[in-house]
Amino acid sequence: MLVRFLSKTVLHREAQEEEIILYDQTAQQKNDDLDTELILLVRQGKLNEAENRLFEALEEECTPENFASAIQFYLTLYEMEEEELAKHDFSREEIAEGFADVRKLFGIEDVLSV
Repeated sequence: MLVRFLSKTVLHREAQEEEIILYDQTAQQKNDDLDTELILLVRQGKLNEAENRLFEALEEECTPENFASAIQFYLTLYEMEEEELAKHDFSREEIAEGFADVRKLFGIEDVLSV
């Protein structure tokens, strides 16, 4: 699903089945610990701490798997209500800024804005 999303938004075309098969599922599994940590922090209302942890991982290594984790993280935040974000000292502007920073790290700052 992520491969289809990225293909449509970044490449502006449908991913072919063989391209989807090439996506390395085992590499994403390596990010399970990061994803689990981010989900846990978000559920605890520690949105800023979760974002900090995400950027620590990105600064260690800008991998496709970390990019996928970043997309999932910001989509999760984006789906939250304004009141819930504010309750945890976060805002839609911070989501947009954070995702812009991620895109900049990956050299695609002109693509995939929120």
